[in-house]
Amino acid sequence: MPRATLLIAGLTTVLLVGCGGDGGDGTDTMAAEPAATTQAPTRFEAAGETCGLEEHVRDGGTSIILDGEGDEDEDGLSIGDQVCPLVYLEVPDHVIEHMDNTRALDGMQDDTWDGIEARWTYHPDQGMNLTLVDFELTE
Repeated sequence: MPRATLLIAGLTTVLLVGCGGDGGDGTDTMAAEPAATTQAPTRFEAAGETCGLEEHVRDGGTSIILDGEGDEDEDGLSIGDQVCPLVYLEVPDHVIEHMDNTRALDGMQDDTWDGIEARWTYHPDQGMNLTLVDFELTE
């Protein structure tokens, strides 16, 4: 018998004996609890976890809402807290520049990159309010 066939036969035997069948004590080891299926976190869930902003991830991980602090809204997120997920999501420089140059007069702004749509407003009293949506997951 060729060496490869022996290796495959040996591995098959090891897998069958080690993973199932009669465990030697008369119990069926294949009847163990089914393996839990774990789904990888979305990129917003991963960004939220990395930045400590899990409570801002919404819609089953397809969006993240970042309500910034302003002169009259001290309960919002600091600029540092808002920047963390943007860095994690590798927001292009041109989008950051667009955000940085938004004035209160400009109203709702939007931009897209890598399957992400960003919408934001800025006012000194309210800060920057930013919503990111992964439109690849929402279609």
